[in-house]
Amino acid sequence: MGDIVNLNKLRKKNTLLKSKAQAKENRVHFGLTKAQKNTNRLLLEKNQKNHSGKKRVKADLREVPPENNN
Repeated sequence: MGDIVNLNKLRKKNTLLKSKAQAKENRVHFGLTKAQKNTNRLLLEKNQKNHSGKKRVKADLREVPPENNN
């Protein structure tokens, strides 16, 4: 015969497990302080500016005027 299970305790245990899982997701999503978020944002902007300044620009040959050979 199977074990006797108290359904109220089982429900509470399941609720606790779900709330712990939700708390873990929230820590990942909302875990940074405002100062850390601002620092990360500023570093990202700085890196993007630095990176975009080093991009090569392809010369479009159609825009170059033809040379005049007289």
